[in-house]
Amino acid sequence: SESEAKTAVAAPTWDELRERLQLAQTPDEKAFRQNLETGHGPPTAQANLRLFGKDADEAEKITLYRDSASWCPYCHKVWMLLEEKRVP
Repeated sequence: SESEAKTAVAAPTWDELRERLQLAQTPDEKAFRQNLETGHGPPTAQANLRLFGKDADEAEKITLYRDSASWCPYCHKVWMLLEEKRVP
């Protein structure tokens, strides 16, 4: 009915949601994607590059083949070892 339509709250637009997210994000959350691309930041299954403060040219080249969700328990053990020893 007409009265229900007037009291219904409209869902926010995508732009409004994006603005709310940007206001709520911490500086670390805002830098997350940039850190992923440059090989820095905390360990995450989304990282394809880890440099631990080294330059990409001087870092050792190790490729760890794993599932994209990082669920494989055998890969996870190796990944944890590489992170602990800070092997890029």
